[in-house]
Amino acid sequence: MQSPLLNVQEAAEYLRSSADHVRSLVHARELAHLRRPGKRSPIYFTREQLDAYLESITRGATARPGSVVSIPSALQGKHKARLKIPNTG
Repeated sequence: MQSPLLNVQEAAEYLRSSADHVRSLVHARELAHLRRPGKRSPIYFTREQLDAYLESITRGATARPGSVVSIPSALQGKHKARLKIPNTG
């Protein structure tokens, strides 16, 4: 059974990002997280928190077939990426 909480490294893998990027999102208050009171306590995330973040950065992002869109930085990892939307008609 999977743990309901993910640590920073697991959250980075879930978001296909780096642990440093996840920490920077927490520091910027862009990513909800759980932490016990105290400066050095570990940071944890639920999958629901991570899914909500992914939805927030992709909300309203629509693309027409044949267009090229940038992939949000949280999904890019260290490399810039672009995605071509295939023509389906």
